[in-house]
Amino acid sequence: MELKLRVFNVFKFFGAVPQGPIKRPGRGEAKKPVFGTTGQMVGQLVGLRQASLDAPDGKAFVMGRLGSAQSVLAHMFNRLIKPTSGQFLIDGGDLANRTPETMRAIRRDKIAMVFQHFALLPHNSEADKRSTGREMRCAA
Repeated sequence: MELKLRVFNVFKFFGAVPQGPIKRPGRGEAKKPVFGTTGQMVGQLVGLRQASLDAPDGKAFVMGRLGSAQSVLAHMFNRLIKPTSGQFLIDGGDLANRTPETMRAIRRDKIAMVFQHFALLPHNSEADKRSTGREMRCAA
């Protein structure tokens, strides 16, 4: 099967200084001096750390424990949020510098995402929710 999706070495940091992780204090080192010397703020959050995956056409599936960043990864597939570093490739093309128009076409034709909110389409089964985008595209 042909490789459809590649995610390589993706990091996402949220917080006041999202360019990189906060250095952890070493053994015997207090927190305050580390934060003082790095210039980075307390409260930074690691959303994804070194995520990588390869998925052949029709075989992509992401699941995990609550809070393990599946939604962060899905939002980055769709470029709803940008990764701090790393690559997202679909059909060999990097999504990093795509125009908004190109991303709309990719979302319409190549990527499907079901939001988690329980009230969205409450009368539909999960299978129905996953096929909604394709049905809407065919009706247009």
